[in-house]
Amino acid sequence: MKKLFKPKGIDLLNVRDQALRHQVKEWSIKSWGKFNGFEVFTWLNPSREKLIATLDSMPFPIIWVSTDDVFQDQCREEQNTFPNVQHVFIVSTRYSIENHFGETKKLGSFFEVFFIPELMANKGIVVVTAKGKNGEQLIHDFTLSLTHSCE
Repeated sequence: MKKLFKPKGIDLLNVRDQALRHQVKEWSIKSWGKFNGFEVFTWLNPSREKLIATLDSMPFPIIWVSTDDVFQDQCREEQNTFPNVQHVFIVSTRYSIENHFGETKKLGSFFEVFFIPELMANKGIVVVTAKGKNGEQLIHDFTLSLTHSCE
C-alpha cells in the first residue's frame, strides 16, 4: 500500500519554483495573463525571425523589455521598425546599452517596467525577452515577482 503524506508549505514552494523554471525552459512565448492592465508575455531564447514576426503581428501597443543581448541580436543586421512597439527598455547583462539607437531606456530588472508612472496610464502588451542562463534567471525572477504580486 502506498504511503500518503501531506506536503509542507516549503515543499509546495519548491515544487512551484521548479515548475516555473521548467516552463521558462520549455515554452517559446509564454503568456502570463493580465498584470496591472497589461497582457504579459515572456520569451526565453527567441529566434530572430519569430520575434520579429511576433512583434509585427501583435494588435495592441507593445512595451518591449529585453536583455541587451537579445536587443543587439535584433539590431545587428538591419534596423527593424515595429509600428506597435511604443517603448523599449533594456536590462543590461553584458553589453553597454549606450550605443543603442532610438528611444531605449535602461532598467535594473524586468519588473521595474511596472513602476514607470507614464506607462501606468496606458494599457497594452508587455513582452519580456532574454536568452541564455542569465536570461533564464532574469525571467524566472520576473515571473516569481508576478506571481507573488498577484497573491
